[in-house]
Amino acid sequence: SAISIIALPGWFTIDSSADATAFLEILDEHQRALRSLEDDHSDEIGLLIDYRRFLEARGEHAVAMLMDFMARYGAFVIRAREQKRKIPQFTTDNLKRLVMGNSQRLGDILSDPGFKAVAAAVRSATVNAQAQKAMNRSDYREIRYDLLPELRRKGSLPGNAPLVEAISEFISVYNVENARRRELGKPAPRNVTTEEFEALVGLIDLHRASTVGPMLCAYGSCRLPREVEPDQDSGSETAGEQEN
Repeated sequence: SAISIIALPGWFTIDSSADATAFLEILDEHQRALRSLEDDHSDEIGLLIDYRRFLEARGEHAVAMLMDFMARYGAFVIRAREQKRKIPQFTTDNLKRLVMGNSQRLGDILSDPGFKAVAAAVRSATVNAQAQKAMNRSDYREIRYDLLPELRRKGSLPGNAPLVEAISEFISVYNVENARRRELGKPAPRNVTTEEFEALVGLIDLHRASTVGPMLCAYGSCRLPREVEPDQDSGSETAGEQEN
C-alpha cells in the first residue's frame, strides 16, 4: 500500500556508464533476493517490511536500516538453504558501493582491515561452511547456525561489552578449529590476529555495538564476487576463500 511515497532510490550519483551499470547490477541483486521471499511466511513478510522501510529512508539512516535487514536476511539464508531452498546472497562489492554512496563514515567501517578479517571469519563459519556442505565436500567445517542471530542479539543489548565478548569467544573457537584442521591436513583460512580483533574493538568503541554488530552480520553473510553460489555450480572450488 501507499507505493507512491517510495521514490527511486538515490543510492549514489550516476556520472558515467560504469555508475549506471553498477546501479543496475545492485537493483538486479536486490530484486533476486526479494523475489526469493515468500509472503505466506511471517518471518519473510517481516523481512519485506524491513526492506520497504529502507527504501523509505535516505542517507545514513537508510544504511542503518539496510544493515539490519541484511543481518536478518543472512540468518534467513542459512535456515532456508538447510531446507533445500535456493536463496541468493548479496555480494560484498555491491553492498560496499551502496554504503559508500550514502555514508562515508559507515563505508570506512567496511574498509577497515580488522572489520574485514572478522567478517571473513564469520562468512567462513556460516554461509561458506554451509555452501561447502551443499557441494558435498567431505572436509567442510562446522556450520555455526547460531552465530549470526547471536551477534545480532548481543549487538542490540545495552553497551558494547556483550558484542565484544561474543566476538572474542567466536574468534577463539574459530582460530582453534583452524589449527586443528591444519593438523589433519584439511584446508583452513588464516587465523584472525590479535591486532585485527583489537582494531574491530576500536571500531565498536567509536561507533557503538548497535552500529557495528548489524554491519558485521550483514557483510559477513554476503558472498565475495569471485565466489559461486552452491546452486550455480556444485563443483565450484571457490567457496570458503578468505577475503584479502
